[in-house]
Amino acid sequence: MVDVGDVSISSEALSRRAGRFLALALATLAVSLPGCTGSPPGEHSHLDGADLVSGTSIPRHGVLIVPRAGGPAELRAVEDPTRVRWEGSVALPPSVEAHPLGRSVILRGPGGDIIQFTPSGEILRTLGSVPADAHWIASLGGGGAFVGSGSLLLIDDEWSRELDVRGSVLWAAPASSGRSVALTETPSGLALQVWEAGETDPSTSRPVDSRGPAILTGWGHEVVLPEGDGRVLVGHALPDLAPTERLKLDDPPLVLAASASEHRLFATFATRPRVVAIDRYGWRAAGSTRTADPIREVRPALAGSWLLFFDGSTVWSSVPGGSPAAIPTEWRGDLPFVLPDGRVLGIVGGVVRVFEADGAPAGAVETPGDSWWLPVRWRPRFATPDVRAPDTTRAAPDGGVEPAPSHQSVGLTTTGRVSGRTVALVDASRGAADRPADKPAANRGAVSATVPTGFYAVATSSRELQSLDGLRAALERSGYPTQVLPRVDEANELWYRLMVGPYGSRDEADQAAARLQRQRGISAWIHEVSGPTPGPGGP
Repeated sequence: MVDVGDVSISSEALSRRAGRFLALALATLAVSLPGCTGSPPGEHSHLDGADLVSGTSIPRHGVLIVPRAGGPAELRAVEDPTRVRWEGSVALPPSVEAHPLGRSVILRGPGGDIIQFTPSGEILRTLGSVPADAHWIASLGGGGAFVGSGSLLLIDDEWSRELDVRGSVLWAAPASSGRSVALTETPSGLALQVWEAGETDPSTSRPVDSRGPAILTGWGHEVVLPEGDGRVLVGHALPDLAPTERLKLDDPPLVLAASASEHRLFATFATRPRVVAIDRYGWRAAGSTRTADPIREVRPALAGSWLLFFDGSTVWSSVPGGSPAAIPTEWRGDLPFVLPDGRVLGIVGGVVRVFEADGAPAGAVETPGDSWWLPVRWRPRFATPDVRAPDTTRAAPDGGVEPAPSHQSVGLTTTGRVSGRTVALVDASRGAADRPADKPAANRGAVSATVPTGFYAVATSSRELQSLDGLRAALERSGYPTQVLPRVDEANELWYRLMVGPYGSRDEADQAAARLQRQRGISAWIHEVSGPTPGPGGP
């Protein structure tokens, strides 16, 4: 049962708490890019501690401003939205809806045309059209789906596809390896369905007793939704949809969301209104905030533990289990969102403003007319800028298309570095050299701050190194190569990942993950180490 201490919203919660909140906030993601026209250049900087959200690199974010009436976009610094970093030269079409999509954004035109705009290279692509009743369902990792009567358009940062679905689609998302997943209501009942890349019929269909809410987690490898009477949260591993983890709840959830690192899920409830944080690795409640009214929407921060949640009249800001602060901003599809230092970018009466973490106004932001404000990232996986192959088309000033230049640089890349705290904690937990000869040495040589490059199937994560020893030994006896890698999460907590690999390709790692699921019931997710993970002082 979820049984954690609640924090109530009261008049005391409305007082200014900037010192407390800012002490918990992430260090600002510094960006350095001179204002210019054309694509932003590449850049490298190293981050420590809580800035290492996951993996060997983290996304570098900016704020893309897209005029609703059409026209060139511009990029603002995410740590200081008053500073223009880059100005576009291509006139974008008018739009009635806009959504961030990782390295690009999705625009919906007045007639239902769906256009993908990639700022790097200023590439415009028409992906199709959707009916007037189609609504957008955002997914983690930069993806989503337009769901309408008899239509389903799934969009990933790298691909899009239309599907004909037999029945009503309640929820859908683009998943890992080009797959698509949906919760559908068919003539035979409710079902989770999976489509492989390029296939028109579901490869897997599993009956479920649930109408949602649903969320895709595990880096595109797991669907989580409540089942039965809604009081049991169940994970289903892709592609076979085998049930994995279960968590019993006190009440059926109203909304499900996840942190940017996907370490935590957030659930809201209509009965006994509150927001509960759930540790996705330990499948346990990690904090709860009681609210006066049911929370209709939850918007996690780009990085770190901050949350914005909306009860239909008031926007609240908090860390999980913390005391909420009311933010005097309107709520719409793009705004507000949390800046890296815990402040909030919001809008009041058409004026974009920055608010302190306690809700105090921190100044207005000059805007280029009525626009969408959309966080975007730039080459999140790679540690070096690259040269793109020429895209087939790009928007021409007269509204037509022309060949794209062949030298589009992609930039604002940030490489991660293992922090000194991580290495110190690893050394302390390993301690093999300091153990007497008659003491157990199960962890001798078990952990390294560096691992070989390649693809890994992450079997489990734990904050206790020794708790991995038994499973690691069993996997190695079965012929699986293993590595244990320390990671510092967004809350500056040290975790240990038990990883199977490395493998030379994602397909090989996917096959290993499938074997782990089949043989041991382990729902592994795929992690790529795309470069060395240097220790302190490393490049």
